[in-house]
Amino acid sequence: MEELYSLNEVRACILESEDLGQALRVLDEAFANYTSLHGDERLEDIRLDYNRMKDFVLRGYRDNQREMLYRQLLRRLFIVVNDIILQSYLHHKTSYMTAALNCRGIGDSEEEIRARLEGFVQDTAMLSLTPDEQRRQQIHQEHFDWLSRLFDAILISPQWKEAQFRFWADILVSPTIDTFDALLLTSAITLSCINIFDVEKFHLLVHVALTAADETLRQRALVGMALSLNNNCDCSRLFPEMQKWIDAFTADESRCRQLLEMQMQVVYCFEVDKDTATIRKDIMPGIMKNQNFTIDRNGIHEKEEDSLEDILHGDDFDKRMDEMEKSMKRIRDMQENGSDIYFGGFSHMKRFAFFYVLSNWFAPFTADHPSLAEVCAKLPGGRQLIERISSVSPFCDSDSYSFAFALSSVINQLPAGVREMLNSSDALFAPGTPEGMHTKPAFIRLMYLQSLYRFFRLYIHKEDFNNPFDYTKDEQHFFFIHPVFLHTPLRQLAVRMEQFMVKRRRLDLFGKVVDRYAEEPLTIGERRMKALWLEKQGKTKEAAEDYKRILKEKPEDKAALSKVAWISMEQGNYVESADYYRRLCTLCPDNASYQIRLGICLLWTEKADEGLQKLYELDFSYPDNTDVKRALAWGLLLLGKAKKAEETYDRILTKGEDAAQDWLNAAYSKWFQGKVSDAVILLKNYKAKSTQDLRKAFDNDSQLFLIYGITNCDIRIMLDLVNE
Repeated sequence: MEELYSLNEVRACILESEDLGQALRVLDEAFANYTSLHGDERLEDIRLDYNRMKDFVLRGYRDNQREMLYRQLLRRLFIVVNDIILQSYLHHKTSYMTAALNCRGIGDSEEEIRARLEGFVQDTAMLSLTPDEQRRQQIHQEHFDWLSRLFDAILISPQWKEAQFRFWADILVSPTIDTFDALLLTSAITLSCINIFDVEKFHLLVHVALTAADETLRQRALVGMALSLNNNCDCSRLFPEMQKWIDAFTADESRCRQLLEMQMQVVYCFEVDKDTATIRKDIMPGIMKNQNFTIDRNGIHEKEEDSLEDILHGDDFDKRMDEMEKSMKRIRDMQENGSDIYFGGFSHMKRFAFFYVLSNWFAPFTADHPSLAEVCAKLPGGRQLIERISSVSPFCDSDSYSFAFALSSVINQLPAGVREMLNSSDALFAPGTPEGMHTKPAFIRLMYLQSLYRFFRLYIHKEDFNNPFDYTKDEQHFFFIHPVFLHTPLRQLAVRMEQFMVKRRRLDLFGKVVDRYAEEPLTIGERRMKALWLEKQGKTKEAAEDYKRILKEKPEDKAALSKVAWISMEQGNYVESADYYRRLCTLCPDNASYQIRLGICLLWTEKADEGLQKLYELDFSYPDNTDVKRALAWGLLLLGKAKKAEETYDRILTKGEDAAQDWLNAAYSKWFQGKVSDAVILLKNYKAKSTQDLRKAFDNDSQLFLIYGITNCDIRIMLDLVNE
């Protein structure tokens, strides 16, 4: 599909450089190079209008509306190019070709679509008055078949006009259609918009997210709206109305919080491989090791046949029970924090025929789905069990379908006792999710995101779709940093997003948020995050300036004081650093590390004696603190007291709490006294323990060598001795 690269280049000319002439030229080249691309009669109208505009300019006419007309031409061309991209998809992408075949001849007008959606609700209502199972299955089968075709038709629909927005905006939030239908069709609009952006479909998703009465529908539209925003295809300048829609959506604080939570949930989704590995490598071995336990709705119990072992080795029982409880708690904690703990298991259960139908990946879980008719007939409890799965299971819709199909396929092989247990659905899923959790917006949204993630990760033709969860190549779908949010109240939550990214060790995404929301003026929280990002990039001097600006507003900010004190110390500004550490010692008199660093800083100033005295006092107050002894020994070295430093380093090395640096400094203490052979042995130990090059270490301590008169010749010979 090389032609798509050319078509995307045309879109870049429109969206980034806003160069209509260049866009038309690149498009002409694409038509010349790729015979599979076909023109569009709308292109001729755009060319004629643009040539007319150029002619007016050439004649020297002034037109106050020219800028507006030019942008209208860009918009018109963008829409045509997107439709040409759609035609390319229909010729090259299996999912699109299949969808085109499935919906061929559907040809329903908007009024017919409304009539069928509303008629289904009326038909099912009539069934409740005169139950007829065969008739019920027939109605649902026919409706689901038609709905699947409508899903496909929406997926491959060309760019919408405003009239289509108005129709769907009315029908999707109408109480006269079934909620299942509204949810599935909202997903069709989402999938279509993610793959080929359509401003009217995007508008619809925002509208439904704002106005729908049903929380599940609202959350599904919210997800669609956010995932449709593509940083590499930012249409907000071309369609400024997008900003108005987003401004209206983010005007409410709770909706901003939901966007924040959703971005975090997306991160949990695409980190599923890491979480799955944690469960497989760190947690499951502990559970499998204790298989003499059974787990049911009442907790963890030891198997009856192991009761004698319990009598003989009671302590082992308690230990195994404790290990099992800890392993189960880790899994529960991961789930409560948002991790997708079920993906690893259910990812292998997506090869049922059900999942070869595109629309089924987005279907809300319901016992009315025709594909579950046979399942209901097989399972004990039948329809009631399926409904119980829907109401209390901790699985997303996609996994609930997998579970139902898998259960029905093995039901005959299960022991009689297990089949009997299935009659009590409480035993199957309790404790499941806490009561009321299924109705909470965050849970609804997370379950839908997990279903979406499974589609984009596991669908047989997943390569046909842009994956909004793929942040490995770039951040095009990192919607939190999309330009439309820059000047909205969502910015006030940027710090929370930055803190989350740091906690998840996603420094790449952390930096993206900082860079996007770095516009002055910054709050103290934003400035702190900016300074941290500068530090992570090695720009410590710039970071220190931001920390100092924090201190101007909050002179007693301990975190900022600690940062700027450390940076000053690292840069060799010991007088300045000592001043900051004095302030920290006043604010935190019980913090030994601040006092140690104050003492070290003083050693490098004209108050070296005061620094050494400070370290002696600390050694007296904290006799078992190795860090204090380490600092004292270094201070003695700096003051030319190598013999006393040697004694302290010997104690540190003997104690067994040594670090690589201790071997280096201990070697110095002997080398400076002429104990060269001992120093060589210690330096070889340092070389084995440290990742830093010895020559580099010597360079860093050049000032110390000056104190003891160590020359470059001495250093070169010592390096040779160590390397022999």
